[in-house]
Amino acid sequence: MNSSTLSRDHLPKQIESGSLTTTTTVSLDSLMSQKSSKPLAEIVYLSALYPSHVYPMLGYFSELEAQGFKFDVYGPKNILKLFSQDDRNLFEFPELEVNETEGTLGVFKITCRGLLQTLPAIEAMWNERKWKPKVIIADFAVTYPLYLARKLGIPLLVYFPFYFTGDPERLIFNAVEKGMMWMPDFKAMEMWSQVLMEYGVLIKNSEQILIKGDVNFSSMPAFIGDRVWSPKGDNFYAGPGFRDVTAIDKTDFDDSLLEGDDIIFVSLGTHFLNSLSPVIYENIAEAFSCTSEKVIITASKEIVERLERKKLPKNIHVMTWVPQLKVLQHTKLFVTHAGTGGWLEGIAAGVPMLCVPNYCEQFINAQMTEKLNLGKWLRKDRSPQAIRKLAEEILADERIKRSCLIYQKLIDKNDARQKFVDIVKSMIN
Repeated sequence: MNSSTLSRDHLPKQIESGSLTTTTTVSLDSLMSQKSSKPLAEIVYLSALYPSHVYPMLGYFSELEAQGFKFDVYGPKNILKLFSQDDRNLFEFPELEVNETEGTLGVFKITCRGLLQTLPAIEAMWNERKWKPKVIIADFAVTYPLYLARKLGIPLLVYFPFYFTGDPERLIFNAVEKGMMWMPDFKAMEMWSQVLMEYGVLIKNSEQILIKGDVNFSSMPAFIGDRVWSPKGDNFYAGPGFRDVTAIDKTDFDDSLLEGDDIIFVSLGTHFLNSLSPVIYENIAEAFSCTSEKVIITASKEIVERLERKKLPKNIHVMTWVPQLKVLQHTKLFVTHAGTGGWLEGIAAGVPMLCVPNYCEQFINAQMTEKLNLGKWLRKDRSPQAIRKLAEEILADERIKRSCLIYQKLIDKNDARQKFVDIVKSMIN
């Protein structure tokens, strides 16, 4: 086999030849040359494409290493930097650009490209070294680990950043029926099947869309997750594995902004930033512009520049990155898209939340926010007046304050990191 040319002939049988033309390919030579002097670890993490899916896992991996286990990480550069301070093999994949204007479908397309570009190179490398790991850990949204694990007979541990363990297709249906998820997201699942077939991947069941492992675990704590979906079999709600990433990101932040505990913190996520209308950020800024409250807004570079052009009042601070865990310790109201990572961080900080969901599980989390009395959901009316009114209601509600303290303590007691290590141990043995 020519290491610089990895053809589709080397893909698993489930994948047929298609029409995909790629501009970048992971070559065997590039993989073999990266930290090749180190022995390969028995545990492999095949990364998600987005940091938002990796941040909740960092604490799990820290605990795994603290207990003497070595693991290798395969992923794009923006993910590898999260592990760069630690002594392990890091294998870099090419950056794959997502057209965020395509929303969900854009991510589906990029997942397909990742499958076709990456899987044959990993397989070739392991075959070349006559080696395979004892456990593969992977994100639910990345399809290629499923094919690799099944072909090589390796146990697969799949991470879900939200509730979806066990039966993804059934859960999607339930979410739509209960009004917790918008129907367009389900239609996008059907579109994904079509896209995958265009790329040469034959879809036979939901397992090939949202993958399931031999064991599945979620960062959602059981006391929340079981209310939405009680998984059967080898599926675990492990709880969040938070780890401060301030030292990793090394981005300048003015700590003087955190003086006092009266911040209104606005973070609508890092995933699909451009699919959110800039108007929502403008409305939030306007809602709090006539007050003395300190407001910190984090958003994409484009939105930050747009807001700065509007000459915001002095109490409104906009930036592309903040040390979120640190900021939440000084926050009295968290305006969030309710993505699971940030949402759980808000619960762990005991902060009331105003939810502005945009995509998928965020609608479920927004509904759970109200059900658990942790805040409120901003629905169709997203005007400055509606935002301000809802914020005032949340801050005046003593029941919400009490519930936030209760669930904060429950999160603190959750031994998620050890649960994760125990699962990995059991799979190795």
